Amino acid sequence: RIADNLLSSLRNGAQLTLVSETDMTELAKFRQELILDYPETRVTFVEMIVKLLPTVLKEFPIINSSIVGDEVICWGEYNIGVAVALDDGLVVPVVRNADTKSLVALSREIKRLAHKARSNELEPAHYRGGTFTLSSGGKVETDIITPIINPPESAILAYGKIGPRPAVYKGELT
Repeated sequence: RIADNLLSSLRNGAQLTLVSETDMTELAKFRQELILDYPETRVTFVEMIVKLLPTVLKEFPIINSSIVGDEVICWGEYNIGVAVALDDGLVVPVVRNADTKSLVALSREIKRLAHKARSNELEPAHYRGGTFTLSSGGKVETDIITPIINPPESAILAYGKIGPRPAVYKGELT
């Protein structure tokens, strides 16, 4: 069913992949501070980005939309699908109302959903109602990902490996 849905997205939707690099140094430092403050939670980059996404989606509401018939509907909810890799595929459980939850609460919910996914305990309701999806390279640590939009959503964000790499800053290699 998931494969059919994504194949339909590729066949019927206009897919465009933009690739850019972002300096994540400050976010990585903040994550280390969180790990020290909340060692039992161990917040991940996925969880931090899910926390940040509603702020961006509120600023650019067209990204948090669906096309229904010939109408674009911008959603007032921020239900973020989080792609979870399984041995035999990929599932996208939805974190509902991500904008109303603390980072620690989001972290716990995403971990709970991922555990349910890997234990084959997700129910159909866990997959419904997403307004935007986040996907990551996960443990593969790839630099570039070409994600497929999860219909009826209109966009998806994927990120690759986060870590140190050479860059030019103020004309100098750093």
